[in-house]
Amino acid sequence: MRWAVVGFGDIADKGVAPAILNHPGSELAAICRRSKSELDGYARKFDVSDVFTDYREMLDWGEFDAVYVATPVDLHAPQSLEALDGGFHVLVEKPMALSAPQAETMVDAAAKENLTLGIAYYHRLIPVNLRVRELVSSGELGELVALHGNASSLWKLPPSHPKYWRVDAAQSGGGPLVDVATHRIDLFQALAGRAARVAGFASRRFIDGDVEDTCSAIVEYRSGVQATLSSLWCVNPGRSDYEVMCTEGQIHVPDIRGDKLRILTEGGEEEILVPPDELHDVPLIERFVDAAEGGSQLELSGEAGLEVQRITDAVYESASSGTMIAL
Repeated sequence: MRWAVVGFGDIADKGVAPAILNHPGSELAAICRRSKSELDGYARKFDVSDVFTDYREMLDWGEFDAVYVATPVDLHAPQSLEALDGGFHVLVEKPMALSAPQAETMVDAAAKENLTLGIAYYHRLIPVNLRVRELVSSGELGELVALHGNASSLWKLPPSHPKYWRVDAAQSGGGPLVDVATHRIDLFQALAGRAARVAGFASRRFIDGDVEDTCSAIVEYRSGVQATLSSLWCVNPGRSDYEVMCTEGQIHVPDIRGDKLRILTEGGEEEILVPPDELHDVPLIERFVDAAEGGSQLELSGEAGLEVQRITDAVYESASSGTMIAL
């Protein structure tokens, strides 16, 4: 599969492009970025000859099969829709869009064109998290009861930083809830199923911009499982752990991108090491290509991303209205 990447920057540089180059069924055909000097630097680094500063020019060129969308969130929906309309498969960075209605439009467009739409919630595919899902689905720890996750760090980027757009709600759609906690929301729905109702609190106390720096969410799933989630941009050191509580045991994962988990049962505590992939985005690319070529159903699909979007929208709606939101 020949790939084009729009918004080629830090994420593409460190994760996406190396994964494409290390996947035997993929080729990096083109990259797009508005800054010509930065674009040329990336082109040299990854040996890409076809480069564009204009996204529509890249789509018109069209010598590729799929587009990876790595631009700010407000561009996810319009750029994905243009790519789908052009006949290209799309894998888009998280969060999927600025709102659930936008995300639903993307899902509908992919279905209409019979193209594959994927969302880059790659944490779901990290080996330690796959092992957690195996443990829960096996039933050896009893029935799943509750989940808790932390997604926190200290926001300290100056206004001159290229990623400062993340504190502009018009571009980002929100603060730490959408920027980092959505990975936990996606992972939790893989464990618990679809959400039934949501409650949330969100406020800004410590950072500039117009997004929250403190957010707490409670999700009740149709399965009866409950989840709590704390997402903060105002604490140091940060946390990226989560807990899985079952009727006959508990699992603690110290780092959602780490290499170990701890199982606690009545008989004691066991630590299990789960080596990570050398390049964490390779499984994401591998599964997307397989689905696009008709080999399997895509787990990290547009529909899965839409469910995450509905939950985040509901958290903000609950925080604004002071009411619980049914989904």
